[in-house]
Amino acid sequence: MKPNPNTRTFNNGFRQNSTNSNVGLMIDQQNSLNYSHRLAEESLQIGEDVLESFKRQNDSIKRIQQKVNYTIGDLGLSQGIIKLIGSRDQQDRRIIIFLTILLFIFIATLYYVFK
Repeated sequence: MKPNPNTRTFNNGFRQNSTNSNVGLMIDQQNSLNYSHRLAEESLQIGEDVLESFKRQNDSIKRIQQKVNYTIGDLGLSQGIIKLIGSRDQQDRRIIIFLTILLFIFIATLYYVFK
């Protein structure tokens, strides 16, 4: 068998080391790309989780805001009712004072008439 010059060149230590070195670099690059891809996927998942958390918090804040608005409405209504009761109380007191004075005048008139 005659030695093949291509085989000899391929088995040459320089070319074999160069090929091994290139394969090693490609494997390192592939590993680096895989690691970067995993990091990007994890970052994307974290971003999605944060966005979902923000959505839940937004829903909670909206429900709380509705309850506060309802309570404010109730307080406004209550204040209106309290003002109405206060003004009605003043009117009732004026009526009672007027009727009391009228009663004293009536009693005094009856006293002088039947005296």
